[in-house]
Amino acid sequence: MLHVLLIEEDTHIFKEPKSASIVATLADAPKEYLKYPLPDDCKLLRLPDGRHMAYAEYGSKARDAHPFIFIHGIPDTRLDACLLQSDTAIAEKLNIRWIGIDRPGIGLSTFHADRTVLGWVKDLEHLIDHLELTKYRIFGVSGGTPYALACAKLLPRENLLSVGIAMGVGPKEAGKEGLSKLNRIGLWIWEKHPWFFRLILDRCVAPKVHQESCVKTKQIVRQSTKYMTKHDQEAFSGEEVFQGLVSITREVYRQGSSRGYVEDSKLATGYWGYELHDVGYEGVRLFYGKWDVNTPPALGRYMAARLPNAVLKEYEGKSHFTMWDHLEEMLLDMMKESETPENI
Repeated sequence: MLHVLLIEEDTHIFKEPKSASIVATLADAPKEYLKYPLPDDCKLLRLPDGRHMAYAEYGSKARDAHPFIFIHGIPDTRLDACLLQSDTAIAEKLNIRWIGIDRPGIGLSTFHADRTVLGWVKDLEHLIDHLELTKYRIFGVSGGTPYALACAKLLPRENLLSVGIAMGVGPKEAGKEGLSKLNRIGLWIWEKHPWFFRLILDRCVAPKVHQESCVKTKQIVRQSTKYMTKHDQEAFSGEEVFQGLVSITREVYRQGSSRGYVEDSKLATGYWGYELHDVGYEGVRLFYGKWDVNTPPALGRYMAARLPNAVLKEYEGKSHFTMWDHLEEMLLDMMKESETPENI
């Protein structure tokens, strides 16, 4: 179903020679993508085929900081790696260097038609080479799960110290146990008729968001939170979180359309291009809230049973977005897991 790059079955990463990627500047981005200011120090890497990959670094600036590559959810952006002041404080406390990356069609990352989950890992490899990372960890959230596990499957074991997934989606065969009725309907539409969401989003959302003023974006964010559970609404009640959601929404639609968001959703709800038992990476950490109706813990249990020596942690009284209360604990868990003599 998906076009997978040629890989030897027992290899860790692509075998063809690596092509040089070069630094690009914001001046290289299409002018219409810069209709409104960037909310952070976003950088561009020009990939060998000419596409741009947008990324930003947050948290600790120390030379010995621990690199964590953030694999964002859907719809989401690089910003979520360190969205709040509390996130920054945790990163500095734990000496974590966050690297947030926008997938194709999000932010300033060039849209890539007919891409695959596995193929995106090669893009990431170019960024890893550019940043000269020799040891790093992968932390994926929600809709970023297929990409996080693809990294676990393909990136070299000697470099990838640990993989963590919080509130992760599951493959199609994991089922829908624990999903709310609204999420079941939405998932069915994404699987069967993604064009419907593209039509609605491009007509009713993108034109309102892709403006110099963020007034209409704020209205859209306020409206969208009404469909969340009571617990998740409480998590988004603060002004800092609200402004963060506005920034994320504007990055999702920075290119003036929903195509990046829609393509990402199609890939996450379709066949990922690999089976869980083929991932091979031992000790993936899975974190779920027991009250989550977006990505219920049943998905984590399904994946934990099929990933080698995976560790599943379920948090009582936590929903999809209140799971962020345990961010520091999750990160510490990932750091402790990889502190073996050969990795230090």
